[in-house]
Amino acid sequence: MNKSKVIFLFILFVGFGFLGFLIMNGIKGLFSTTAAPTTTQQSLNVQQQNFILIHLDDLGSKDPQLVSVWAVFFYPSDPPTITLKELYPHSIPNQEDAKVLSTFSLTENGELGSKFRKQLDTYQFPWSGYMIVDHQAVKHLSDWLQIQDMPLSLQQAVEIPGAYVLTEDENLWFNQVCRQLQTLDLQATGTIPWAKMIPDHYRSTIIFDQVALIWDSLSRSEIPPHCEVLIP
Repeated sequence: MNKSKVIFLFILFVGFGFLGFLIMNGIKGLFSTTAAPTTTQQSLNVQQQNFILIHLDDLGSKDPQLVSVWAVFFYPSDPPTITLKELYPHSIPNQEDAKVLSTFSLTENGELGSKFRKQLDTYQFPWSGYMIVDHQAVKHLSDWLQIQDMPLSLQQAVEIPGAYVLTEDENLWFNQVCRQLQTLDLQATGTIPWAKMIPDHYRSTIIFDQVALIWDSLSRSEIPPHCEVLIP
Protein backbone atom coordinates (compact mmCIF):
# COMPACT_ATOMS: atom_id res chain seq x y z
CA MET A 1 0.00 0.00 0.00
CA ASN A 2 1.49 3.32 -1.04
CA LYS A 3 1.97 6.25 1.29
CA SER A 4 -0.91 8.35 -0.12
CA LYS A 5 -3.46 5.55 0.52
CA VAL A 6 -2.26 5.14 4.10
CA ILE A 7 -2.74 8.85 4.77
CA PHE A 8 -6.20 8.78 3.14
CA LEU A 9 -7.34 5.80 5.26
CA PHE A 10 -6.02 7.44 8.42
CA ILE A 11 -7.96 10.66 7.73
CA LEU A 12 -11.08 8.60 6.94
CA PHE A 13 -10.72 6.67 10.22
CA VAL A 14 -10.34 9.84 12.27
CA GLY A 15 -13.29 11.45 10.50
CA PHE A 16 -15.67 8.53 11.16
CA GLY A 17 -14.45 8.34 14.74
CA PHE A 18 -15.24 12.02 15.33
CA LEU A 19 -18.65 11.62 13.65
CA GLY A 20 -19.44 8.68 15.93
CA PHE A 21 -18.46 10.76 18.96
CA LEU A 22 -20.89 13.51 17.94
CA ILE A 23 -23.72 11.03 17.33
CA MET A 24 -23.24 9.30 20.69
CA ASN A 25 -23.23 12.61 22.54
CA GLY A 26 -26.39 13.61 20.73
CA ILE A 27 -28.09 10.37 21.81
CA LYS A 28 -26.93 10.86 25.40
CA GLY A 29 -28.40 14.36 25.33
CA LEU A 30 -31.82 12.95 24.45
CA PHE A 31 -31.85 10.73 27.53
CA SER A 32 -29.85 12.92 29.92
CA THR A 33 -31.39 13.55 33.34
CA THR A 34 -29.43 16.82 33.68
CA ALA A 35 -31.24 18.80 31.03
CA ALA A 36 -30.96 22.59 30.87
CA PRO A 37 -32.92 24.25 33.65
CA THR A 38 -36.45 25.35 32.84
CA THR A 39 -37.72 28.87 33.39
CA THR A 40 -39.31 27.72 36.66
CA GLN A 41 -36.03 26.24 37.89
CA GLN A 42 -34.15 29.38 36.97
CA SER A 43 -36.64 31.52 38.86
CA LEU A 44 -36.04 29.46 42.01
CA ASN A 45 -32.31 30.10 41.83
CA VAL A 46 -32.74 33.77 42.70
CA GLN A 47 -30.57 34.69 45.64
CA GLN A 48 -31.89 35.29 49.13
CA GLN A 49 -32.51 38.95 49.92
CA ASN A 50 -31.71 40.40 53.35
CA PHE A 51 -33.01 43.67 54.76
CA ILE A 52 -32.90 45.66 57.98
CA LEU A 53 -36.23 46.76 59.50
CA ILE A 54 -36.05 49.64 62.00
CA HIS A 55 -39.02 50.56 64.20
CA LEU A 56 -39.17 54.08 65.65
CA ASP A 57 -41.84 55.69 67.77
CA ASP A 58 -42.54 58.72 65.55
CA LEU A 59 -40.70 59.65 62.37
CA GLY A 60 -42.21 63.14 62.54
CA SER A 61 -40.57 63.83 65.90
CA LYS A 62 -37.44 65.96 66.17
CA ASP A 63 -35.94 63.21 68.32
CA PRO A 64 -37.44 59.86 67.26
CA GLN A 65 -36.83 57.01 69.69
CA LEU A 66 -35.47 53.66 68.58
CA VAL A 67 -37.91 50.85 69.39
CA SER A 68 -36.38 47.81 67.70
CA VAL A 69 -34.15 46.54 64.90
CA TRP A 70 -35.00 43.40 62.91
CA ALA A 71 -33.35 41.37 60.19
CA VAL A 72 -35.70 40.30 57.41
CA PHE A 73 -34.60 37.36 55.27
CA PHE A 74 -36.62 36.71 52.12
CA TYR A 75 -36.03 33.66 49.93
CA PRO A 76 -38.09 33.37 46.70
CA SER A 77 -38.51 29.61 46.92
CA ASP A 78 -41.76 27.76 46.30
CA PRO A 79 -43.39 28.61 48.62
CA PRO A 80 -41.58 31.88 49.43
CA THR A 81 -39.90 32.02 52.83
CA ILE A 82 -39.75 34.98 55.21
CA THR A 83 -37.71 34.87 58.41
CA LEU A 84 -37.70 37.73 60.91
CA LYS A 85 -34.97 37.90 63.54
CA GLU A 86 -34.90 40.49 66.30
CA LEU A 87 -31.47 42.12 66.52
CA TYR A 88 -32.27 44.81 69.10
CA PRO A 89 -33.17 44.76 71.91
CA HIS A 90 -32.50 41.42 73.56
CA SER A 91 -34.89 40.18 76.22
CA ILE A 92 -32.03 40.65 78.68
CA PRO A 93 -30.19 43.93 77.84
CA ASN A 94 -26.49 43.55 77.12
CA GLN A 95 -23.52 45.62 75.94
CA GLU A 96 -24.50 45.12 72.31
CA ASP A 97 -27.86 46.76 73.00
CA ALA A 98 -26.10 49.72 74.60
CA LYS A 99 -23.91 50.18 71.50
CA VAL A 100 -26.90 50.03 69.17
CA LEU A 101 -28.76 52.61 71.20
CA SER A 102 -25.79 54.97 71.63
CA THR A 103 -24.98 55.01 67.90
CA PHE A 104 -28.52 55.44 66.62
CA SER A 105 -29.20 58.67 64.76
CA LEU A 106 -30.91 60.01 61.65
CA THR A 107 -29.39 62.59 59.33
CA GLU A 108 -31.15 65.83 58.38
CA ASN A 109 -32.43 63.99 55.31
CA GLY A 110 -33.96 61.26 57.46
CA GLU A 111 -31.36 58.63 56.57
CA LEU A 112 -29.48 56.39 58.99
CA GLY A 113 -26.40 57.95 60.55
CA SER A 114 -23.01 56.55 59.53
CA LYS A 115 -22.12 55.31 63.05
CA PHE A 116 -25.39 53.43 63.29
CA ARG A 117 -24.88 51.84 59.86
CA LYS A 118 -21.42 50.67 60.95
CA GLN A 119 -22.97 49.19 64.08
CA LEU A 120 -25.49 47.29 61.95
CA ASP A 121 -22.58 45.86 59.94
CA THR A 122 -21.30 44.15 63.10
CA TYR A 123 -24.16 41.64 62.78
CA GLN A 124 -22.05 40.12 60.00
CA PHE A 125 -24.62 39.33 57.35
CA PRO A 126 -25.01 41.12 54.02
CA TRP A 127 -28.07 43.35 53.68
CA SER A 128 -29.11 45.24 50.59
CA GLY A 129 -31.30 47.94 52.11
CA TYR A 130 -33.28 49.10 55.10
CA MET A 131 -36.84 50.09 55.97
CA ILE A 132 -37.85 52.54 58.70
CA VAL A 133 -41.39 52.41 60.10
CA ASP A 134 -42.98 54.20 63.02
CA HIS A 135 -46.00 53.45 65.21
CA GLN A 136 -48.43 54.95 62.69
CA ALA A 137 -47.05 52.81 59.87
CA VAL A 138 -47.48 49.72 62.07
CA LYS A 139 -51.10 50.75 62.62
CA HIS A 140 -51.73 51.10 58.87
CA LEU A 141 -50.08 47.72 58.18
CA SER A 142 -52.19 46.09 60.90
CA ASP A 143 -55.40 47.45 59.36
CA TRP A 144 -54.29 46.31 55.90
CA LEU A 145 -53.47 42.79 57.13
CA GLN A 146 -56.78 42.66 59.03
CA ILE A 147 -55.13 42.13 62.41
CA GLN A 148 -58.14 42.64 64.65
CA ASP A 149 -56.55 42.68 68.10
CA MET A 150 -53.26 44.50 67.60
CA PRO A 151 -51.06 43.66 70.61
CA LEU A 152 -48.98 46.84 70.28
CA SER A 153 -50.19 49.56 72.61
CA LEU A 154 -48.07 52.08 70.67
CA GLN A 155 -47.99 54.25 73.78
CA GLN A 156 -46.14 53.47 76.98
CA ALA A 157 -43.51 50.76 76.71
CA VAL A 158 -40.91 49.10 78.90
CA GLU A 159 -37.84 51.24 79.51
CA ILE A 160 -34.52 49.56 78.75
CA PRO A 161 -31.29 51.59 79.24
CA GLY A 162 -32.50 54.91 77.87
CA ALA A 163 -34.93 53.59 75.26
CA TYR A 164 -38.59 52.71 75.22
CA VAL A 165 -39.22 49.34 73.62
CA LEU A 166 -42.18 47.07 73.01
CA THR A 167 -40.30 43.79 72.95
CA GLU A 168 -42.93 41.24 73.97
CA ASP A 169 -45.84 43.01 72.30
CA GLU A 170 -43.85 43.44 69.12
CA ASN A 171 -42.93 39.76 68.98
CA LEU A 172 -46.63 38.94 69.24
CA TRP A 173 -47.41 41.42 66.47
CA PHE A 174 -44.86 39.94 64.08
CA ASN A 175 -46.21 36.45 64.76
CA GLN A 176 -49.67 37.72 63.89
CA VAL A 177 -48.27 39.21 60.68
CA CYS A 178 -46.85 35.78 59.80
CA ARG A 179 -50.19 34.09 60.47
CA GLN A 180 -52.04 36.58 58.30
CA LEU A 181 -49.57 36.19 55.43
CA GLN A 182 -50.18 32.45 55.58
CA THR A 183 -53.99 32.57 55.79
CA LEU A 184 -55.17 35.64 53.86
CA ASP A 185 -55.92 35.73 50.15
CA LEU A 186 -53.05 38.11 49.46
CA GLN A 187 -54.26 38.96 45.98
CA ALA A 188 -57.61 40.06 47.40
CA THR A 189 -56.08 42.27 50.11
CA GLY A 190 -54.80 44.74 47.55
CA THR A 191 -51.56 46.65 47.67
CA ILE A 192 -49.84 47.98 50.78
CA PRO A 193 -51.32 51.40 51.77
CA TRP A 194 -48.26 53.35 50.65
CA ALA A 195 -50.12 56.65 50.31
CA LYS A 196 -50.90 56.65 54.04
CA MET A 197 -47.33 55.79 55.02
CA ILE A 198 -44.93 57.61 52.68
CA PRO A 199 -43.06 59.80 53.52
CA ASP A 200 -44.20 60.64 57.06
CA HIS A 201 -44.28 57.14 58.53
CA TYR A 202 -42.16 54.97 56.20
CA ARG A 203 -38.74 55.46 54.61
CA SER A 204 -36.56 52.99 52.77
CA THR A 205 -33.51 52.57 50.57
CA ILE A 206 -35.14 49.60 48.85
CA ILE A 207 -36.31 50.49 45.36
CA PHE A 208 -40.05 50.20 44.79
CA ASP A 209 -39.66 47.70 41.93
CA GLN A 210 -37.87 45.31 44.29
CA VAL A 211 -40.68 45.56 46.84
CA ALA A 212 -43.23 44.96 44.08
CA LEU A 213 -41.42 41.82 42.93
CA ILE A 214 -41.33 40.44 46.48
CA TRP A 215 -45.03 41.13 46.96
CA ASP A 216 -45.80 39.54 43.59
CA SER A 217 -43.89 36.42 44.65
CA LEU A 218 -45.87 36.23 47.92
CA SER A 219 -49.31 36.90 46.47
CA ARG A 220 -49.02 34.63 43.44
CA SER A 221 -47.63 31.61 45.25
CA GLU A 222 -50.04 28.65 45.12
CA ILE A 223 -48.77 27.52 48.52
CA PRO A 224 -48.95 30.00 51.46
CA PRO A 225 -45.56 31.52 52.27
CA HIS A 226 -43.52 30.12 55.13
CA CYS A 227 -43.05 32.81 57.76
CA GLU A 228 -41.36 32.60 61.16
CA VAL A 229 -40.12 34.89 63.90
CA LEU A 230 -36.81 34.21 65.67
CA ILE A 231 -36.27 35.70 69.12
CA PRO A 232 -32.71 36.06 70.55
